[in-house]
Amino acid sequence: MFAQLLYYIPSYFIAAQLGLVIFVYVRLGVALVAMPIHIYLCRKMLKVSPFYLWHDGKRPFLAVLAMGICIVLVKRGIATAMLGMPLPMVLAMLFAVGVSVYVVTLWLLDSSFVVQNIQLIRRAVLS
Repeated sequence: MFAQLLYYIPSYFIAAQLGLVIFVYVRLGVALVAMPIHIYLCRKMLKVSPFYLWHDGKRPFLAVLAMGICIVLVKRGIATAMLGMPLPMVLAMLFAVGVSVYVVTLWLLDSSFVVQNIQLIRRAVLS
C-alpha cells in the first residue's frame, strides 16, 4: 500500500494543478495501473482465484458498462438537441439516467442481489 502512495500522491498533485480534465485522465490511468496490482495482491495474500473475482464482479462490471454507454449517448443527445438546457438540469438528468440504467441492468442480471440491497438500505434508514 505504501508503494502505491508513492505514485498516487505525486500524480494527483501534479494533475490537480493542470485542471479537472487532466486530473480525470490521470485518475483513470492510476486506477488502470492499480487494478492489476490489487488483483495480484488479492490472489497472493487471500489465496483467491482471479476467476472467483470475475465471477463476483462481472454483474456490477456489466451494469457499469451499460450505464456508461447510456450516459454518453444521453449526453451527446442533449448536446445536439437541447443546446440551451441549464447545466444543473443536465447533471440531474444524467444522474437519474445513470442510476436507473445501473439498477435496471443489475436487476436483469441478478435480481436477488438488488432485492437484498434494497432490504439492507430500508433497514439502515428505518433503524
